[in-house]
Amino acid sequence: MDPKAPSPCNWKTKDDGGEVALTPIDNRSLQEYHDNRSKYADFKDLSVAGHPAVEANQGDPVQVGSCDIFLATKDGQVLSSQVDLYNNQGKNPCELAQKALEAAVPALPAAK
Repeated sequence: MDPKAPSPCNWKTKDDGGEVALTPIDNRSLQEYHDNRSKYADFKDLSVAGHPAVEANQGDPVQVGSCDIFLATKDGQVLSSQVDLYNNQGKNPCELAQKALEAAVPALPAAK
């Protein structure tokens, strides 16, 4: 982890079955994920809260119980939403990752 990177905001699910982390990443664009899409077994273009985003994961999110979605908040910055489900039982962690971004984006000064 980059020591200069901001600390993520973490939340545990109500039933302690998982965790959500939102982290701003400076000096990065969605284009970097597009340029490296072959590295991801799961890659999708999305629109979240009116902003372009990508779902980019090394494995199948449902099988591994984790998901990463990266949203463009402004030029040169993305907001990462990472979800880890401990006992996923076939749940799609990307649904929770997207809900976290949808809830957070309206409150972000950079995303307005």
